[in-house]
Amino acid sequence: MQDLLELLRNNPYPGRGIVVGKGRVYYWIMGRSSNSRNRVFTKTDDGIMTEAHDPSKLEDPSLIIYHPVRTMGDALVVTNGDQTDTIVEKNSFRDGCMARKFEPDGPNFTPRISCIVNADGSFELSILKAEDHGSADGGRCVREFFTYEGADEGHGYFISTYQGDGNPLPSFAGEPVRARDLKAQGAMAALLKDALKPNLVQTLEGTPAFVHGGPFANIAHGCNSIMATRMAMRFGDVAITEAGFGADLGAEKFLDIKCRMTGVRPSAVVIVATARALKYNGGVAKADLNEENLEALKAGMPNLLRHVDNIQSVYGLPCVVAINRFPTDTEAELELIESECQKLGVNVKLSEVWAKGGEGGKALAEKVLEVLEDRPIQYTYPLEMPLKFAYEDGADVADALEAVATKVYRADGVDFTPAAKRQLAELRENGFGNLPVCVAKTQYSFSDNAKALGAPENFRITVRELKVSAGAHFVVALTGSVLTMPGLPKVPAAENIDVDNDGNITGLF
Repeated sequence: MQDLLELLRNNPYPGRGIVVGKGRVYYWIMGRSSNSRNRVFTKTDDGIMTEAHDPSKLEDPSLIIYHPVRTMGDALVVTNGDQTDTIVEKNSFRDGCMARKFEPDGPNFTPRISCIVNADGSFELSILKAEDHGSADGGRCVREFFTYEGADEGHGYFISTYQGDGNPLPSFAGEPVRARDLKAQGAMAALLKDALKPNLVQTLEGTPAFVHGGPFANIAHGCNSIMATRMAMRFGDVAITEAGFGADLGAEKFLDIKCRMTGVRPSAVVIVATARALKYNGGVAKADLNEENLEALKAGMPNLLRHVDNIQSVYGLPCVVAINRFPTDTEAELELIESECQKLGVNVKLSEVWAKGGEGGKALAEKVLEVLEDRPIQYTYPLEMPLKFAYEDGADVADALEAVATKVYRADGVDFTPAAKRQLAELRENGFGNLPVCVAKTQYSFSDNAKALGAPENFRITVRELKVSAGAHFVVALTGSVLTMPGLPKVPAAENIDVDNDGNITGLF
């Protein structure tokens, strides 16, 4: 249990709050605007009402005048808004909360917090909060419920609207909602029973492929499932698996999370490079990437070489650079990439699979077979390393995240927002404090700033949010402004795919 006074002391702005203990409920209001502060509590026949202290100064009553407390039969309902009336009218705490959403006061989209205390001492807490503070309407509503059979003397359960100060104000994050809390564990198991099976597909040349991310797929992870990888290894002499978004994102997740959890040990790593990407890292605008620019290409090479160094030095694995040829690439550009790699003793081969199919990847495949080695893998951080937490600024941070940031990204360290520090504490308290870390970061840079190209130095990584993916068995750390949802182009490829009357698939390329 945490000390409530200490918790509030370290939160510069909790907003509205509810505390439920044995035989008592506390509710308070904090406000920053003059309109919000112009309020007092008055007693009504069935509870408590807010009123304007000075009616002449009341600007907008819509979100500040309401019943924070009402009776509902033998139960007591306490909330921070007019959802109190909705709950009482429906005569159901859950139905009332499900019928409402967060307040429409963008960009904060103040959460609605609610509580019901039953005659037997059991109680339930709820929070309705916005999923996307960056959108115009807050996005979907996230509804969380916490159910308790009662409280011990001297102990209580607390919920507030905000985790702290900020713009927008960060919504409160409390206990995890588990499948059993929703009585949905059976239904979820039935859904996952078939969803966990990898999909067998084939390439245009008939090579089998097991494709799977399943219910745990995440743009931050970049790997397929453990089951799909193991199946592929059993059905072929050599299995190739994708760990997308470079050695800083995909490879780090694959090696530090997937390999350690499964015992899978890769024999070699292929790093895919393009002349276009290297020119972009060398300062060329996207609109000019089709033009030959050897100077910019050379300036972007440190980005590729850092990925190579991560694989070789951090993880101790052999690697091959695959130059993925584009139709606009010139021979001079391809020769420059190859020569710069060879100067440093880096294996490099041209890949023309897109244009020539399997024949275009033969040279690369032969080089990969040549360097295959059984080597012990090195990890960025030991698995037994716990996530450390503290409420105070400057206190200890998560060692695993610090290791990834300094060793792989070459950052000077990690900074945690106040909300992330509190989430570290919650992770530890709920038994998730020693899981591997999955960092959600921009794929365009080694830093958390998409505009910091090449091989940046002298920067720090900011972790703004931590959340657990309990089924996948890792903690996701959100950095910078990254979103953990897949992105699509303005015209997704799916719009051009079709099947004709003879069963032929068109629009794949």
